[in-house]
Amino acid sequence: MIGFKDCKNHSVVYWFPVDCSQTIQMVDRDVIIAKAASVRFHLDRIAAKTNRGLDDFLCDVDRQDIVASNLHMAVESCIDIAAHIISENGWGVPGGASEMF
Repeated sequence: MIGFKDCKNHSVVYWFPVDCSQTIQMVDRDVIIAKAASVRFHLDRIAAKTNRGLDDFLCDVDRQDIVASNLHMAVESCIDIAAHIISENGWGVPGGASEMF
């Protein structure tokens, strides 16, 4: 569960463990909001380029490239969010992107 709390002049995002017995401060809210906005932007671009039929999509290599690039950027933003959370909590260095999730 994610919660928000105002701390002095900035907001901080908190992660609440499943048992809710403790909270762990994890990241500045603005960082998460910016990265989440980036994910939304790229997903919106994908939706805009996949609103035609499958045959049209499969015949348009440029459209495929745009979708692939935006999907890649959305995943990269998710990885950035995970890396930021891991770093802020001092959970060590993951062996790769898959270990962040």
